[in-house]
Amino acid sequence: MNIWGNFVGQLTDTVAGKGKILPAILLIPLLLLHSCKSEEIPPLKEYWFMEIQSGNGERILPGESINVVLEVKRFFSTMEGVRVDFEILSGGGSVSDTAPLTDASGKVMITWMPGNGSSSCMLKASVYAKSGECLVSSELTATCFINDSWIKVTSGPDKYVSDVATDTVAGVTYMIAGEYRVFRQGKKFFEWELVDDPLLRTWAHAIEADNKGVIYVVTYQIAKDDWKLVRSSDHGKTWKLCTSPYNVHSSDTRICLANDNTVWACMYGQPVKFSSDEGVTWNTAGSTLSASGFAKSFRLSDGSLLFFDGDNLNKSADNGLTWTLVNTPGDIINLYLDENDEIIIASLGQGFTIYKSEDKGNTFKIMTTVFPKGVSVFDNFIYKWNGYYFIVVPEYCVMGTYNFRGFDYIVNENMYSCFMDHNGILIAKGKDFNSVYYYKKSK
Repeated sequence: MNIWGNFVGQLTDTVAGKGKILPAILLIPLLLLHSCKSEEIPPLKEYWFMEIQSGNGERILPGESINVVLEVKRFFSTMEGVRVDFEILSGGGSVSDTAPLTDASGKVMITWMPGNGSSSCMLKASVYAKSGECLVSSELTATCFINDSWIKVTSGPDKYVSDVATDTVAGVTYMIAGEYRVFRQGKKFFEWELVDDPLLRTWAHAIEADNKGVIYVVTYQIAKDDWKLVRSSDHGKTWKLCTSPYNVHSSDTRICLANDNTVWACMYGQPVKFSSDEGVTWNTAGSTLSASGFAKSFRLSDGSLLFFDGDNLNKSADNGLTWTLVNTPGDIINLYLDENDEIIIASLGQGFTIYKSEDKGNTFKIMTTVFPKGVSVFDNFIYKWNGYYFIVVPEYCVMGTYNFRGFDYIVNENMYSCFMDHNGILIAKGKDFNSVYYYKKSK
């Protein structure tokens, strides 16, 4: 029985005035649902659909495979016995079947094994007519996180990363991303899970973790001008409110953690304060110390304190009661103290220059200078992993060194800022504020 011929005949009769148009229209749904003998209906391209049910946009490690499931439909009916051709467009690798047939539910299932030499992988699935015309096709992408390369990601909550903190005691990394929410790193370094605690459902502004694994999150509710400091002392299991360091709430309030686990707070027009009991009580850090925005604090082995207020380096020998200015090179923008009490500073006086003091700030020596196209404001500066220092130079590179004399350069001019997780993975925020880069060093 030639269904297509009968349908055309009825339409012809209708146009000629031999019948009513209603019967012809009512035949269309019957024709659309006809799938018993698909070869009897012309393969009209616009009536074929392919739905990707799994296997698209995956993130994988080298050597991992992807399960791909596609469903083929014509009109609204699933199609059995239709051949789907698979073609690898980029990234190399293989598929378990290059031309499988759809099953009774209209689906094909294959295994895609991307190659290990590229981060960007693409697979194309197509259905062709006997004439060779492509009736429908879909492209699947995957990101393979190969070592020693910046891997760019433009999907998922992490593409909006704004801050990262590492709990090195529990071996967990946290990120502020998405719509300014807190996420916990999953089993793989590029997987993130929302931390959905009631205290963390407002805008998260900053996150820090001390060397005991206590995590601090600054939240701010714009509509209520409501600033809060939230703390977890059990590695993210429960969260509690800290006491506010100031009676006036403002989004200008910033915190930083010293290497002795002291919490420091600063706010424009207010004195700098610090807490030695995880934000329960606060003390004023002397009448002469002030800072707004970015700040850094470190305690030297002799008990004296260093405080960088965003412009100048200050030093206190009496636990923050009085402060003196440290004579440093001009235009310093960041501070770091290593385990040997060596002070490292970054300056924009002549390019991006790294200075080091081996005598607790009495003198400074130039270690290296680089010339980035521009430098954004940043509070993360130096990370250490397995005895190796990573120095962040925004909008240019991450410099690596063992001794601040010889340097390696991991160039990425598209990064706005850069962080490090608890396993030494670099996580960089893109300059477009819509992407994130990952870098895993192989050795």
